[in-house]
Amino acid sequence: MKPHRPGEELKGLLADAFSKRTSAEWLRDLEAADILCSPINTLEQALEDPQVRHNGMVIEFEHPQGPARDRLTDQTRGHPGERASRTAVAWPAR
Repeated sequence: MKPHRPGEELKGLLADAFSKRTSAEWLRDLEAADILCSPINTLEQALEDPQVRHNGMVIEFEHPQGPARDRLTDQTRGHPGERASRTAVAWPAR
């Protein structure tokens, strides 16, 4: 017998509700209700996001097997003015 998992039922209900409207519609209405929210971007959208670029989270590098590519990094800060980074996701071809 399969264990009862209420979270799975809730996920199904939410997925059904969210599928009935676009992300833009959800964002508009949630923001109008003063609910903190933001979109979940694809990798390509994240690479083009102005704030991500401003924060130096996209770096260009030469890939040994092809053209120059962008890579999205996870910027973490230590002391003021100091930056350390590690790769957060893979890179798409440009």
